[in-house]
Amino acid sequence: MITSLAQIITGCLVRNKIIDNTKLDIYIYGFEIMISNIICFGIGLLIGAVFSEFLECIVFLTVFVLLRRYCGGYHAETYLVCDTIFTANILLVMTILKVMSVYPIYVHFIIAVVSIVSAVMLAPVENKYKPLTIHEKKKHKSYAAVISLSMIIISSVLFFINFKFAAVIDMASISVALSMIIEVLKKGSENNEKRKKSNS
Repeated sequence: MITSLAQIITGCLVRNKIIDNTKLDIYIYGFEIMISNIICFGIGLLIGAVFSEFLECIVFLTVFVLLRRYCGGYHAETYLVCDTIFTANILLVMTILKVMSVYPIYVHFIIAVVSIVSAVMLAPVENKYKPLTIHEKKKHKSYAAVISLSMIIISSVLFFINFKFAAVIDMASISVALSMIIEVLKKGSENNEKRKKSNS
């Protein structure tokens, strides 16, 4: 559905001579990403409203997108799987916020450590469909580390002011960190399989 809609939009722009028809694949991919992001954000904000955690949801989405932009992470094979995982993540976060009455400082500390270590050691975990240059990788790694550290500092301050917002930032940070770890493990497993096939 997303691909079909992206193709329709691209075709319309080509017919009106707004874009160059020699780069159709690039435009289609760009529109696919844009449509998928709009769907995810729409669903996320709707869930936040249903749970009466709208502001918290906006904070989560902002931090998540900011970190994900430079850290990278898990990439599903289809947009349906990607959107489903993202929706499940939002539902889990909103549910935790709804039932949470306390936020232990040791949990905050563990998330902070995992987040900054993942950003420094693993970022950027690039998308195979959108490879980065060496310069871009260095820039993304630096930004990932700075943004991750900034989020830790902000959440640490908020922990003593409003622990719920500290928890929101932490959950966004750990979501991106786990996404990076899963993608790295996935790539490692795929590379091992390729090596086994080539040696057999």
